[in-house]
Order: sequence, then C-alpha cells, then structure tokens
Amino acid sequence: MGLIAGYVAGYGFADLFMLKGVKNDLWVFKRISFKKMKDMAIKYKNFPLFSSWSTLANTISPQVPTFLLAYYYGTSVVGYFSLANQVVNMPMGLLGTAIQQVFFQKISEVKNGNDPGNMKVIVSEVYKKLILIGVFPMILLLILGGEIFTFAFGKSWYTSGVYIKILVPWIFLVFLSSPISTLYSVFDKQEVWLTFSIFLLISRVMALVIGGTYGSAEFALGLFSFTGILFWLWNNAYLLNLAGINKMESVKILCKYTAIGMVVSIPLILLEVLSANFYVLLLAAVIITPIYYVVTLHDDPTFNKIFSDFLVNVKKKNMGRL
Repeated sequence: MGLIAGYVAGYGFADLFMLKGVKNDLWVFKRISFKKMKDMAIKYKNFPLFSSWSTLANTISPQVPTFLLAYYYGTSVVGYFSLANQVVNMPMGLLGTAIQQVFFQKISEVKNGNDPGNMKVIVSEVYKKLILIGVFPMILLLILGGEIFTFAFGKSWYTSGVYIKILVPWIFLVFLSSPISTLYSVFDKQEVWLTFSIFLLISRVMALVIGGTYGSAEFALGLFSFTGILFWLWNNAYLLNLAGINKMESVKILCKYTAIGMVVSIPLILLEVLSANFYVLLLAAVIITPIYYVVTLHDDPTFNKIFSDFLVNVKKKNMGRL
C-alpha cells in the first residue's frame, strides 16, 4: 500500500505542476485538424507499425537471462548475474538516457533544417565523448571486478565480480549505442531496428540455451556476452554510417582511449598481479582515475572551452574583490 500511495502521490503532484502550464498551450489545439492528423499518421506510420514491436522485443530481451539461467543453473546464479548487471547498467543507463534525450533533440533540429549544425560533427563528438567517459571505468572493472564486489557486498558475492568481467565488453558497447540509437527514428529506419531487435532476442536465447546445455554458467554468459558484442558492434557501425562517419574513425578513437586507459592502469595491473591489499588497489585506482581523464580531456576542444571559461570567471571574481 505504501508503494502504491507513493506512486499515486508522486505522479499526482507531477500532473498538478504540469497543469499550470496548460493554459499557455491551449493555442496549439486551434492548429489541429483531422486532415493534419491524417497526414501525420501516414507520414509517421512506421512508428506504430515497427517501433511498438521493437519495444516489445527489447522488453522481453533483458528478461531472457533471468529465466534461462534459473532453468539451467538455479536461482543463485541468477542472483549473481542480476547484481552484476544492475550495479553497472544502472549508472551507465542513467547517464546514457540523459545524453540520449539531449542528443535526439539536437539531431532532430538538424535533420529538420531548424539548426545549421552538422549532423556528422554532432554524432562524432557525442560518440567520442561516450568512449572517453566509459572506457576507463570498464577497464577498472575488468581488473578489479571480483575485489570491488567482495568489498562492497561481501565474500559471498565474489562470483558477481567474475560475471561482470565477462559482461563488461557487452555493457560498454550497449552504453555507446544507447544515445545514438535514436538515429533509427531520425532517419526513419524503424524496420531495421525491428529486425535488429528480433535477431538480438533470438541470439540471446540461443547463446544461453547452448551454454546451459553444454557448459558452466561462465561459459553460457561468455556466449551471451560474445553474441551481444557482435550485434552491438554491427549496430554502432550501421548508425555511424547513417550519419556519414567512417567506421575506421570510430575504431581509431576507441583504440586511442583504450590504449591510454591501459597505459595509465599499468601500476594497478602490477599491484593486482602481486596480490596487493585491496585498500592499496583502491588507492591506486583513485590516483590513476583523474590522471586518465586529465590526459584524455587535454586535447578535447569542448573541455578546453569549459575550462578556459571557468578560469576567466575565476579571474573576474578575483579582480572584482580587489
């Protein structure tokens, strides 16, 4: 009852706040006609025809591992997988969704001619930023996955750390894909997205069934992650191609930041090999993380502009005090 009351109160207050602005938008209804509604329905018919089925496939798809892992290996494996998946996917998903909303608005304006910006430049910059932001945390999880989960949740959850090492490459590619996947709608390619979603769902079922029949949970999750990597690599390449971006450009960016991340992580890798104390590993991770972002953001024009503006504002404030 508490949960129900909370939802009702939360959405109820949200509706009340939104109703305040309805008066200002009443003029919109005067511009609506049945002819325009018909024209829009014909123009955007691909949304209900394809997107609704894509949504259904993508709603079922994340639930597949839960049922099949429980069937083949029991509920304990499902628990380990769910924790590993949620701990990483939740923050990455929130960040990806936030970027996606702004990205979709911007590229829609460009596509409709309401903004003079260059779509290729916008997509390229967003993709570059996603790689820059996401690749280093993934490297840290590959190195310290087991230790992090043991420290945060206890020794009994070490297996979740092992699973996250298997799933990290797939999760990273999904993180890269989420914001730019709105290009399917912008370019009216909903049928391609539907085809992709259906085959992705089928591949997940096949990977877990084969893994569950012939191997351990790690083997099944390895197949699951591998098929995900293949599909999301294709997805990224297709979307970048829609925006006119050469695939090799994105590969070079990915290799560049991965190489920087690996070089910066060398001390951490050596400490891990030497079986150093977790707190020593944690201290090393805290030290090298800002080093990575300083190195990678040093040649980023957007960051340089923000940093320069920040310094100018600080200087003005100091001058004002004097």
